[in-house]
Order: sequence, then structure tokens, then C-alpha cells
Amino acid sequence: MENTNKAYMALLEYNVDNNLVGENDKDMLTEFMDYNGSTCICEAMSEIADSNVSVYNSDICENTWNLYSSGSYEDASNEGLMGDSNDLIKNLMCAWYYYNEEQLNHNLDTMIYNYAINYINENSIVLSITEWDSIEGELYTIDSNSTFDMITEAVDNVVNMRGDL
Repeated sequence: MENTNKAYMALLEYNVDNNLVGENDKDMLTEFMDYNGSTCICEAMSEIADSNVSVYNSDICENTWNLYSSGSYEDASNEGLMGDSNDLIKNLMCAWYYYNEEQLNHNLDTMIYNYAINYINENSIVLSITEWDSIEGELYTIDSNSTFDMITEAVDNVVNMRGDL
């Protein structure tokens, strides 16, 4: 008989920098789990990055050096996010957004993997090693231009082949 992973599979750890004072990048990355359906992954990532930029001048000023030393300020400027603005606070907010986007992009594969694991765990799906390998193969085809439905469909397609869902 083939080995199976019982009802709970562990999530992978995120690789985060945690460069910003008072912020936890891991908390930001877990917001990915709040999305579903036909939402495009890149749209969710942009929303998450934007919603995690502080609007308080004190937070922004406290993180000025961190945003500069991490390269986010220069990179955001080079990407054209700041435009021709001479407003330092606005420019730092753009750098913060860029920093958040980079953290999300750097952890995209892990977020997709964890989303699938979360779906498996919530639905108490028991998988064989072979089935999990098939799901992992399908997950590798998912990128930021995909939708959240495509992650759950990767699981459902494998499970439906045996008739469990």
C-alpha cells in the first residue's frame, strides 16, 4: 500500500528580510491566503503591497534609512514609480511599496505552495506521495499572471482523477 500524508501538511517558511521598523514581512505575505476565486495573483500582490505601506509620517521617517539602504528607494526611482515628485514622503511611500512588492515576488512560489497546502488542509484531503508530486508539478506552472482558482484547480484535478471531490 502506498504511503499517504494524513490530514495536515505543513506550510513552508517565508524568506523575508524584515528590514522595516515596526513591520513584519511574514504577516504581509500571509495576507495572500485571504484571496480566492478569479482574482489575478498579480492584482492581489499589488493590493497587499499597497495596503502595507504606512500612511503615517512618523513610520515613514523612521524607515527612511532602511528603505534607502535596502536599495528600494533607488530601485523605485529607477522604475519610474516616483515620477518627477520632489515630495520626500511620497517618494518614501513609493519606495516602501517597491520594497513590499519585492518581498512578495521573492516569495511567490512559497505563497502559491502554501495556498495549495492550506486548501488541502482546510478540505481534509489525504494525498498519496504520487498525487502530491502531480500537484507540485502543476503548481510550477502557476505564476503571478494566474488566478487563485488555478491553484485550487491544480489540487482538484489530481484528486478528481480518483473521484474524491
